[in-house]
Amino acid sequence: MADEKEMLENFDGEQPDIVEFTDENGNPLRFFHIGTIEYENRFFAFFTAAEEIEGVEEDEVFIYEIAGNPSEEELLPIEDEALLDAVYEEFCKIMDGECDDDCECCHHHDHCDHE
Repeated sequence: MADEKEMLENFDGEQPDIVEFTDENGNPLRFFHIGTIEYENRFFAFFTAAEEIEGVEEDEVFIYEIAGNPSEEELLPIEDEALLDAVYEEFCKIMDGECDDDCECCHHHDHCDHE
């Protein structure tokens, strides 16, 4: 869906960074960067839509693997469903320890243990 990222704005404390992706038709799509985790010596970034996007649910989370060196990082889609599920579960466990029961991250997703 997205092949390019650009940091648009950094917020102080409460709001996550907004990242702009460009879809296959060249249209800009804005997403909140809600977190990055390390899982099995690899790094994964998590995003939610910052604006209404056709075909994207309000609470949908997009997960990409961060590849490359720090000066030339790129986000790669995760094609392995088992890895995707494991990374998402790890993210939910981390978020469960950092947020309360009203967390907007995980409690909307059937496969997350956050209650």
